[in-house]
Amino acid sequence: MKKKQIKPKVFSGSKPGEFYNQAYYLEGVNSNYGRKDESGKQVFAPYDEASYLPRNRQLAQFIASVYKPKTALVLGCARAYLVQALREQGIDAKGIDISQWAIDNAPAKIREHLYVGDICDLSRFKAAQFDVVTAFDVFEHITVPDLYTAINEASRVCRDTMIIDVPLNPDDKHPDQSGGTDKSHVSVYSEQFWAKQFTEKHTFNLEGKEVYTYPSGDGGGTFIFRKKNLTCEHQGKILNSEKAPVSVLMLNWNGLKFSPKSIDTLYRNTYYPFRLTVVDNQSTDGSQDWLNFAAQSYPNMEVVYSPTLNSGYADGTNIGLRHMAESEKYKETTAPYILLLNNDTLLMQKDWLTQMVNVLESSPDIGIVTPKLLYPDGRIQYAGASFTEDMQPYHIGRFKNADGFNVEREVPWGTFACALIRRELLTDGLDDAYKLGTFEDVDLCCKARLNGYRIMYAPQAKVYHYEGATVFAVNKSHYQQQQQANAALFYSRWREWLRFNRNAHPEVFQE
Repeated sequence: MKKKQIKPKVFSGSKPGEFYNQAYYLEGVNSNYGRKDESGKQVFAPYDEASYLPRNRQLAQFIASVYKPKTALVLGCARAYLVQALREQGIDAKGIDISQWAIDNAPAKIREHLYVGDICDLSRFKAAQFDVVTAFDVFEHITVPDLYTAINEASRVCRDTMIIDVPLNPDDKHPDQSGGTDKSHVSVYSEQFWAKQFTEKHTFNLEGKEVYTYPSGDGGGTFIFRKKNLTCEHQGKILNSEKAPVSVLMLNWNGLKFSPKSIDTLYRNTYYPFRLTVVDNQSTDGSQDWLNFAAQSYPNMEVVYSPTLNSGYADGTNIGLRHMAESEKYKETTAPYILLLNNDTLLMQKDWLTQMVNVLESSPDIGIVTPKLLYPDGRIQYAGASFTEDMQPYHIGRFKNADGFNVEREVPWGTFACALIRRELLTDGLDDAYKLGTFEDVDLCCKARLNGYRIMYAPQAKVYHYEGATVFAVNKSHYQQQQQANAALFYSRWREWLRFNRNAHPEVFQE
């Protein structure tokens, strides 16, 4: 079926499509593409498949793995290598460009998904039609006020994520840079200008950014924006009135030395209503007998047995979560919050859980709350968590004096040794691709932040934790190997996103 042609509208802020011709894209005429220096040395690559398809495939893989879009629109798609790369990822991607030459010289197999037109007019597309909209080296080619029209149109058709890449100029009073090597750069503004267009004039949050320097010495930046109406602002539930009990979930494997103490302090020193589910991973040390006895003695406690020997933290947690979802006891009064609690913790502060609930209920965009964790000798084990410059996760405040780190604050991730979590964040459970018990907590925190939730460190709640006393691995060498495998899996998913997110929110990532 032949695609219906729509006559492109003409906007004075955009140069005519004929400007962006073969000489522009391949020979460096009025552009940087294919430009050479005075000695004839190639300075910028021409816009061809060999130069741009590999890098666009990397970008497409990042977009697909993190944002998981079903649909995408590439504004100013040029020869549409990004459209091709996104479609290779199974995404229904389309492209639009003002250059007839670029569209005619795009890969033949995807031309049916391409349109010739000015991005100031996207009327052929419906509102919120695309999960992801990209604009790489596009907006700087359009002058005000048509630039604002283009941003309005891009925002209108975007449902979730907007990714833009633009050259940067700190002087917003002089945006016209057409006197440089690219004669079409007429709107080169500061990073503050671009952030304002989307976060103040449109309903986006700035999720990530990377500012860099071009080979020529000029600056540029990539910015990731997310629609506010897809964040937790319409998801988070605040309890407010009647106190529904928190669902506490604890795992046990050969934990006879620790579980009785932990459960006893939980019941003695927790004034907020809760019910307890313990998942036993086929213990052989006699702790199953104690758990059966305890379930008859402590109110609102039950034991669930894993069908798999020592299945690990994520798998054991998911067994408990599925039990909660299916149990009639839990359906009677569905707890809006789930507390993941290690069985080598000691709860000595009577209002510890109340303090954590208060923080979680203070704002609907708070998804996870963690307390201050102390070693049995009183030193700090955990006062929030962050990432080093090379994105290695670590605990803030480790081994410091217990009196320090007393400011409640947002952090990029939190340990699940003790974590109060909104139920909707655990709908799909923990990712059991992480075996034994490392990185599944960091992974879920990244997913929560990706969806607009904040992770809070609440120092007013204090919990003692032996740390590592009940490691799920039998063999230390095997545990270390699996930890390395978990780390590799985590970084393959999140390293790039973390880099963008850290640059955009340094105040969250700093210690």
